[in-house]
This record gives sequence, structure tokens and C-alpha cells, in this order.
Amino acid sequence: MDIQNIAGITCTIMKQAEPSKKLAVILPGLGYTVLGPLLHYPAQLAFSHGYDILKIQYQYNPTLSFDEVVSSLYEDVPQVLATFLQTNPYTDYCLIGKSLGTYAMASVLQQSDFQTAATIWLTPLLQEDPVYLSMTARSAPGISFIGSADTCYVAGRFQTLNESPIQMNLIPDADHTLELSNSRANDNLAIIMDILNKIDHFLTTHKK
Repeated sequence: MDIQNIAGITCTIMKQAEPSKKLAVILPGLGYTVLGPLLHYPAQLAFSHGYDILKIQYQYNPTLSFDEVVSSLYEDVPQVLATFLQTNPYTDYCLIGKSLGTYAMASVLQQSDFQTAATIWLTPLLQEDPVYLSMTARSAPGISFIGSADTCYVAGRFQTLNESPIQMNLIPDADHTLELSNSRANDNLAIIMDILNKIDHFLTTHKK
């Protein structure tokens, strides 16, 4: 089922066979869709753990600047969620964001309903203060993955976040796709499998 509430955003909901009180929200990057393996498979894992899945996709005008897109995400994504939740009540949330999607996560996490949400941060924009400060403010469990060759990796901030409830995972030499450049496909598949195993364990450990 597609739900288009606000210009530029399309949502798709996948529900369990039986009514669920658990919702996982998938927030992609601007150029990395919900069909990419780093979001598609974690969404499947969340579904296997009993979550309904709400996939949010952005279709903003490509002429918008980065700051304009971020401003739109900050306003639009919480509005889309609020509209959806008016007729679809949940009590347990998980947010899964990739790249620019972690900016949207930072906005959503300001809402009272999401204070205790589990969070999965994939290549978070650590260089951006709103994302970093949102992560440092978390008291609920989370898990994060970023590569040491990712331009969004900031060593000092990563080390600080090691003291937070978020399980920080650094993948040596991986880039913003969490892959190794000039590497064999099997090596990159092994990275994805390791990430998925850790996400599965995280979701198992933090069941409510």
C-alpha cells in the first residue's frame, strides 16, 4: 500500500499477517533507495522480528541544494509519520536510516513517541552536528556501522559515541557504501553478512 502525504515523499507499508504494535521505519539516503541491500535486508530482518515496515522514499526536486533537502526532510518526515500514526497506532518503534536518512532520524527522534525507539544508523553523517548530537543524546539502545574510508567518518566523534548506548562498528577501509574499493565481491558480501548478523542479534537482544 502506497501513502503519499506530502509532496516529495512516498510511503509504502508492509504489515504482518496478524496486527502488530511494532513499527520499523526505513529512511534511505538521497541516492540510496530502500531497495539497496543495506536497507532491504535489515527491513526483512525487522519484519521477521514482528515489525510492520514503513518504507519512506524521497522524490525531491533535483535542483534543490543539500541544505534545502535537509530542511525539507526535517519538516516532512515527522509530518508523514504523524499522519500515518493517526490511524495506525504502535507502541514499539525501530528507526533504520542510511546516510541522509540519519538526518531524518535525528528529526524524528525529537518526537516524544520515539524517545525509546531502537535505532540502526548506517553510514551516519557524523560530520553534521544535528546527526551527531542526536546520537550522543540517545539513552535507548542502538547500533551503527560506518567505514573508516567514508568521508562521513569523524574519528573523534566516533570515539565519543563509543561511550553511548549505541553499539559503534567501524569497518576498516570501507567507503560510504560499506564496501571495500578494488576488492572481490565475496569480501563485500562478507561485510554485508556480518552487518546483517549483528543487526539480527541487536533486534533479538532488544525485543520488548
